[in-house]
Amino acid sequence: DDSHADRTRRTVDAYRHRFERVGTDLRYLARVGPDSMPGARNTVINCSESDVVCFLDDDVLCAPAWFETVVGVFERRPDVAAVGGPAISVDDDLEPVRQISRAPKNQNHIDACGRTVSRGKNWIPPEPVYTQRLEGANMAFRREALADVDGFDRAYDRGPAKFEEVDTMARLVRRGDRLM
Repeated sequence: DDSHADRTRRTVDAYRHRFERVGTDLRYLARVGPDSMPGARNTVINCSESDVVCFLDDDVLCAPAWFETVVGVFERRPDVAAVGGPAISVDDDLEPVRQISRAPKNQNHIDACGRTVSRGKNWIPPEPVYTQRLEGANMAFRREALADVDGFDRAYDRGPAKFEEVDTMARLVRRGDRLM
């Protein structure tokens, strides 16, 4: 959390018991000082003791079964290194600010020249699909896969938080891992 408000901490505290019921430790970590987004993400990876690390932006709305879906994909598909979902941004009343797309075709990928093509920030596929790119605002990784690619590259420390997640996903795909 890099906000100045206490809303994220309160939300995590309110939902902690639901995660504990399924054997998951939900933690709140504040981003302190000049630590960058890649640095903050690596801090989360390093302090995690679980097999899966989830990153979810505080202004993103998830389906009620989001967590169960993410865990289920990892349990059923050992070849998957990362799982993601739509980045449905919400306003202060927690209402979606863009329309949700349920088009059947996968809309997120990296083209042959290595450019990111993302037409589907709010795309919800009819069933889990393999992809080459996930939205950074809603992504989960096997911790071991992140360790194998040295996490998020601190070279992205300078400037706004952007592209560090795309770089990490590209490194996973390049080594043969699958994203869903």
